Amino acid sequence: MRLTATFIALLAASPALAVPNVLTDIAPINALVSEVMGDLGGPAMLLPPNTDGHDYTMRPSDAQAVSDAEVIIRVGDALTPWMSEVLTNLAPDATVLTLLDTDGWTPRRVSVDGDPELGGIDPHAWLDPQIAAIWVERIAEVLAAADPENADTYAQNAQAAAAEFAQLSETVAAQMATVSTQGFLWPHDAYQYFAARFDLTGVGAIAQSDASDPGPARIAALRELALSGQIDCVLLDTEINARWGQVLTDGTAIPMARVDPIGAGIELGRGFYRTLLTQLSSTLATCQ
Repeated sequence: MRLTATFIALLAASPALAVPNVLTDIAPINALVSEVMGDLGGPAMLLPPNTDGHDYTMRPSDAQAVSDAEVIIRVGDALTPWMSEVLTNLAPDATVLTLLDTDGWTPRRVSVDGDPELGGIDPHAWLDPQIAAIWVERIAEVLAAADPENADTYAQNAQAAAAEFAQLSETVAAQMATVSTQGFLWPHDAYQYFAARFDLTGVGAIAQSDASDPGPARIAALRELALSGQIDCVLLDTEINARWGQVLTDGTAIPMARVDPIGAGIELGRGFYRTLLTQLSSTLATCQ
């Protein structure tokens, strides 16, 4: 049977399978969601790069993005404590996936005065590729529930991403084995998931969290560690003023390096996550 011109026109005008409007909070999570969505589309991102997620003032365009979202995927209140109320008010009907609340992995806590029981949950779990693999599988499940027609695609993409992360983990582990005994002074506790996964030696952190400055007593104690030779590398990031590194290393040969748990300078999309971990591991491997 020959198709009439009218029928062909109707087919052409039929809408494609509806992929949900997805919003993420930060770049690393945007990257994980991009891996799962693949060629079906890309998620939007709420927080701009180099933004402090703990204390962010939303713009009108941000409010609109939240209101338009059908699926919202975020780390959790430990990173963006203001966001839960925003979602309740602006996106009451959206499906929200809070990754810190997912099963299959063990959250770590931020240490206060050396005691992890005194601090809250460390939200930077994406720096462990094994946790990232768990997260992409959960992301796929949520997207499949919102978009059943593409469920198989989401599942296949998540499996492929998890396999890639496993390979990435092996590559990073081999590189980190060369500096496993180095005494790294971290900017703050944001890197403990990465350090634990790859058996790195830490001698502490400059600040107790990525939203606080070190006090005089802490700087004095760290200065003693530096002078006694226990610190082999001082790491700084955008949350830590470079002057603290200068104070700690003054008169010593201890090198300093900059790290970034968010990947502010990396292009968004698929491949972001590999670049993020590769850059971090390369920086650590050469800080000696």
